[in-house]
Amino acid sequence: MTRSLHRASGLPSDARDATTPPAHGRGWQRRLPPLALTLLVALIGTLVLSHLVARERTLQAGRLQAIVRLKADNVADWMKERLEDARIVRGSVALQQLAVAVRSGDADPALLARLQVRLRDFQRDQAYVTVQMLDEDASLLASAGREEPVTEELRAAVRRAAGTDRVVTIDIDHEPDVHAATAAIHFDIVVPLAGGGARSAVVVLHLDPAQVLFPRIQHWPYPSATAEVLLLRREGDRVRYINDLRFKPNAALQLSFPVTELTRIAVQTVVDPARRGRLLDGLDYRSERVLGVGLAVPGTEWCLLAKMDRREVMGPVWREAGWFAALAALALTTLLMATNVMRQRASLAYSRALAQRLEEDAQRRNVMFGQSRDGMVVLDQTGRVIEANQAFADLHGYPLEAVPQLCVWDWQAVLTKEEALAQLAQDPLPPRIPETRHRRRDGTTFDVELSYTPIQWSGALQVFCVVRDVSGRKAIQASLQQSEERFEYAMRGSNDGLWDWDISTDRVYYSPRWMSMLGYKAGELPDTLETFARLVDPAQRAAILTHAADVIAGRAPKFECEFKLRHRDGHDVDILSRGFVVRDANGAPLRMVGTHIDITERKRDEERLRAANEGLRRSMAALQRHEEELTLIARLNDLLQACASAEEAYRVIGHTLTEAQVLGDGSLAIATGDGGTVTPVAQWGAGALPPGEFRFEECWALRLGQTHAVTDPARDIACEHPRLDAGRGYVCVPLIVKGEVLGLVTCAFPGDAAAQGGRDARNLVATVSEVLKLSLSNLRLRESLRTQATHDPLTGLFNRGYLDDILPRELQRAERRGSRVCVAMLDLDRFKNFNDTYGHEAGDLLLRDFGHLLSTQLRKTDIPCRYGGEEFAVILIDTALEPACHRLDGIRGACERLQLALHGTALPPVAVSIGIAEYPAHAQDAETLLRAADAALYAAKRRGRNQVQSYRPD
Repeated sequence: MTRSLHRASGLPSDARDATTPPAHGRGWQRRLPPLALTLLVALIGTLVLSHLVARERTLQAGRLQAIVRLKADNVADWMKERLEDARIVRGSVALQQLAVAVRSGDADPALLARLQVRLRDFQRDQAYVTVQMLDEDASLLASAGREEPVTEELRAAVRRAAGTDRVVTIDIDHEPDVHAATAAIHFDIVVPLAGGGARSAVVVLHLDPAQVLFPRIQHWPYPSATAEVLLLRREGDRVRYINDLRFKPNAALQLSFPVTELTRIAVQTVVDPARRGRLLDGLDYRSERVLGVGLAVPGTEWCLLAKMDRREVMGPVWREAGWFAALAALALTTLLMATNVMRQRASLAYSRALAQRLEEDAQRRNVMFGQSRDGMVVLDQTGRVIEANQAFADLHGYPLEAVPQLCVWDWQAVLTKEEALAQLAQDPLPPRIPETRHRRRDGTTFDVELSYTPIQWSGALQVFCVVRDVSGRKAIQASLQQSEERFEYAMRGSNDGLWDWDISTDRVYYSPRWMSMLGYKAGELPDTLETFARLVDPAQRAAILTHAADVIAGRAPKFECEFKLRHRDGHDVDILSRGFVVRDANGAPLRMVGTHIDITERKRDEERLRAANEGLRRSMAALQRHEEELTLIARLNDLLQACASAEEAYRVIGHTLTEAQVLGDGSLAIATGDGGTVTPVAQWGAGALPPGEFRFEECWALRLGQTHAVTDPARDIACEHPRLDAGRGYVCVPLIVKGEVLGLVTCAFPGDAAAQGGRDARNLVATVSEVLKLSLSNLRLRESLRTQATHDPLTGLFNRGYLDDILPRELQRAERRGSRVCVAMLDLDRFKNFNDTYGHEAGDLLLRDFGHLLSTQLRKTDIPCRYGGEEFAVILIDTALEPACHRLDGIRGACERLQLALHGTALPPVAVSIGIAEYPAHAQDAETLLRAADAALYAAKRRGRNQVQSYRPD
């Protein structure tokens, strides 16, 4: 017996661990955690610093990119404004006429004064330093503003502009013949006047970029001590700084560097286009380390560079890094001090923990021994009781204090004294006796289960026994056996088949009823899982076995599925199977038990019910479809009646029919003006028409003037225009009102719906087509009436009523926007004589051609109207007086060049007189503005006709 004893100490394993004092390592091991912590803090600091630097560079790059892009757009817009000024000067008819008169040598002082006034007004309004008019030899004809010498560079530019008849610019540079440090900076635009011929003249626009351009560039959007924007250009093998420098006063155009100095970001920007738009790191003109972004100015040879000193950009980063380093040092010092304090406290806590654990283990033993429901007793080698708990005394009917006087044979009802001693002396001692019987103090016996454990305690060999009363379990087992017998009898009396699958052996019990469902006798089929796999429908076998595996693995709560089994005579039997898994105490699967129910008749009933429901569903779907069709027709009619134009109606038709989805795929095409073609304007679904127009001959419905249905394009007479998948049928319905073809509706249906739907499909298309036909006809009538109410029938221009209605609204809009509006009155000179001489037909021809001239020469935003008789009015939106005069003077010249012919006979040219008034300069309301324009018209008549006259108050 001594060989089988297990040595045990008086303490559990965790208590023995607590008695082992903590090991102290060598000196380097104690210093390792602080060193690792220091390295970790240093690594985190490096990563934080790298992150801060990268974040600041990215942030600054975004700011610099936004600033340089804004500045580049501003400079490009400024250059476009200057070129627009050159275009206005070049196209000025007044300047052309004055230049020709001055060069002719017979100009009077008044003419020279007018030229001087025009040049001075343009110089003052557009902020030019000087505006000069020169001839092709660069001789001065007139000048306004500051006196400027005619340099050789300017003479060459004048000759080049006059020779090529194109605008020439002189790039930003110093004035010649002056010391560069104090010389003024200029930018010149040389503009040849158009239409001058051999007597052409040139206008020179002088600008001072230091006043009008450099301030735009130098402004920085937020405070900065070092930021600036530089304007650069390449001159041969050098890069020149054009604008003023923040840190070098009066250095504009004075500083340049060779293109080989790529360490300077200005050189990088100009020389390498690939670096533009990206963050650059290099030296500036002070040799300071800077960060910058450069871009090319669109339409010019200039580049812009926005830059800041690196020390200013990185200043916040170093401040944040300093604070982080200070905090990290403080945290590291605190952690090291805390580590030393914790080491000192660990030794003190060790002794306290050891004593507390020993006390807890003793309390735990007493609680477990005293409160266990099982009886516990410790025996010596002679079978006498050393110690027992209260449960053992109660189980045997003894008081606890009387138990130590007992021996094992006092309560053993099966073994004698000798047999009990012999069992205690066995080597090795059996750890458990499944079942035996004990005797109580009153002589009654009960079933128990014993467990033995040999131990060594205080140097003596002892046996620890656990006694469990199993009489209640025995009663339950008996009751369970009785229940199983009753279940077997119930299954025999039921009509369900039973199966029982032993998972460990893969054997399956099939009940007699289970086999009779399939036409077999009891015991005729093998009791294996292969029997089920052979009889089940092969298409369902994998799913059933997978479901069973999920139930066994616990992934599904229970087994329940429907499948088909093959009957002995060959037909299939519908089966509903339900089952569950029987598991052991550890949850491992032991068996799977279930039933089979024949549901063939139920399946047949379900199929009949499903067929009835399907018929009812189809009937309900037909009713619902009919209701949807009626709702669609009513809604479509209401929407079309509310449309204001045909284009709006086309959008409504496409959207409504696409959303309704009751007409399949279809299209609406409208007949064009020539009456021989139709053009698609709306479609729903995938559409059914080609994207372009097609002729009537391509559609049988348009040929016949009636509905044309195609069920099978391969057999029926098909149209040429539909673009449908092969085999799809369609219906074409022409829209005809009073013999006039308005358009065509084409609808295609999925599959053979056109054949199956038959009359219903055609009736729906015909009904929708009727709604479309009436609505489009009404829209045409309304548009015709609206056009007649607002347009003059002879010229096609707006009439006087429309003018009286629109002018006050345009003036109110101009007042809200702070813009200007000009109104011009135009009158054909001596129209009555023309009409009396050549007849009313010629007069109507002149009025029509002049109305067409106004429509083509004016902008789309301008509003031309026939005021009455030979008098016309024009509203010029967002236009000042001088550009309006220039535009209308072009119309006056075009009127002189009109070539009229009636019945092959050429008619003489006709002139027009024009008067212009401006809002709000000349009037504050529509009526007063019209009177002012009319007064200007009469002034033009008095001054000789065939001219443009602006309103001048008396």
